[in-house]
Parts: sequence; C-alpha cells; structure tokens
Amino acid sequence: MSKVRKSPRKFSKGAPTKVSKKRIEQKRQVKASIDDKEKLFNESLISAVCVRSVIYDRDHPDHGRKKLASRAWNVISKEVDGPVSTCHTRWRSLKDTFNRKSSDWQTNRSGDGLHDESIKPSWPWFDTLMFLKDCNIPGKAVDTLHFS
Repeated sequence: MSKVRKSPRKFSKGAPTKVSKKRIEQKRQVKASIDDKEKLFNESLISAVCVRSVIYDRDHPDHGRKKLASRAWNVISKEVDGPVSTCHTRWRSLKDTFNRKSSDWQTNRSGDGLHDESIKPSWPWFDTLMFLKDCNIPGKAVDTLHFS
C-alpha cells in the first residue's frame, strides 16, 4: 500500500504570520509617505498658483492670454518640481472640487446659519482655496448686453 502524501498548505489559517504583519506595516509606511508627498505637492501648488491670478481670476485683464498662462504654468512647474501637465491637471481637480464643495456648502446653509462654521466642508484644502471664492463663482452670469 502506498502512502498518500499531503501537500503543504499554501495559505495558513488563523492569525497572520510575523512576515505578513511586517509587509502590512511596510505598505502602511509607503502609503503614508505617498500621502505626505501628495500633501506637500498640493500645498506648494496652491501657493504657487495663488500668487498668479492670471491663471484663476476670470476678471484679470490677461486671463485669456495663452502665452502668459503658459509661462505661469512653466514657472509653477519649476517651483513645485513637477511636470506642467501634472500641475495643470492637479490644479483643475483641486479647483473643481473646491467649487463643488463651496456650492454645496452655500446651498445647504439656511438664512439663520450663514456663518455657521460647523457645517463647513471638512475637505483639507477648502480653507486654503478660499481665495477662489470671489473669482470662480459657479454659474456667475456676465451681462454682455449693454442697454443705454
């Protein structure tokens, strides 16, 4: 009679082994360092864009001039040490998220609690991007007809 040989288990049951705990901790550390890098990138990007109103302020006299905007983006990309396309894409994402959260915040507020800070969005960049409040009002109508 031949003996049946059992193959070793590929997956252990029960508590994770020390090796897997170590791997999990390494993954957490990597994720934390990525989050820190993203946070620093966002902070420096917002600061760099904030001083260049030609990019975000529709009322700026040179807002529609592509050459000036392109130069500004080149300077910003050097300041934040990232490609222009990444800076531009991240800025658009931050700006759009701010506009959406700002719009939601204003429509959800009642007349009594106009200055109620407890219902303000908890998004980390909301306060930092408040300089956009007067520039990029979603749905802001511009009168193009001049009646005399």
